Amino acid sequence: MYNLDTRILLRPRIAHNGRTVRRPIINKNHFKVFICLRNYAFDTSVLSSFNAHDGFYGHESVNELIVSRLLDILQIPHTNYRLVHALVEVDEQEYTTWLCVSKDYRKLGETNVSLEIFHDLMREGRELPLDFCKRMGWGRQVAETMLVDFLIGNMDRHGSNTEVLMDKNGNLRLAPIFDFGYSLTQFYTRERAENVSQLDVMRDVPVANYIGTSSLFRNLELMPERIKLPPLLPEHRAEILRGLDGILSQEHLVKTWEMISRRYAYYEAL
Repeated sequence: MYNLDTRILLRPRIAHNGRTVRRPIINKNHFKVFICLRNYAFDTSVLSSFNAHDGFYGHESVNELIVSRLLDILQIPHTNYRLVHALVEVDEQEYTTWLCVSKDYRKLGETNVSLEIFHDLMREGRELPLDFCKRMGWGRQVAETMLVDFLIGNMDRHGSNTEVLMDKNGNLRLAPIFDFGYSLTQFYTRERAENVSQLDVMRDVPVANYIGTSSLFRNLELMPERIKLPPLLPEHRAEILRGLDGILSQEHLVKTWEMISRRYAYYEAL
């Protein structure tokens, strides 16, 4: 299901949907580009930091794959990500890195807008984002999002990391859960191994979260409904981390599973 061996070369001129992007866009230390791969349109993001001295670093792309596998096991609807080994050209300099790719979750004719913008336009009075989502009938998906973000320690659920989709008839839905990159051990990307090993996976680190609060633990209490999860078993570790030896260090792999399994156990005990 996930391809860890594909190599592609992204050059400064990239065609997408009949348009040409003159060069990959590097903005706020992130490299984002649209490509067409195997006749499917993919929204492709390296989701790693970049500078001219170090090239690409970080493992947000790998986190997307890890969380995709986790949510398959937990049977929570989400955007599926694949991992692609790529040769990327920036300003005539080549870099080897990992991309994550996903199919466009919009159906034909659907348009998308960030939840933050949609809430600002459509809220009643001073209605909070969580109350607004419940009124719109999105309570279960919001609960799933809050739970997923807790399990993986997601620090980046800002107002544009949830989207509202509208079809040509005006029917509305939330996009499948997406963007899990800044989670798990990503904050420790450039730390030495011994520092990663000391990570407290249950620490309540303040996060960006548009729908809930800055505490992922507090957000469990605010979930519109309780989500019943299937068992997460020790043997799932191999499935979730399959093929990632050599891509992530052993210290990162150990802490990744520790965070997921311990936070799952915490939630199940509530």
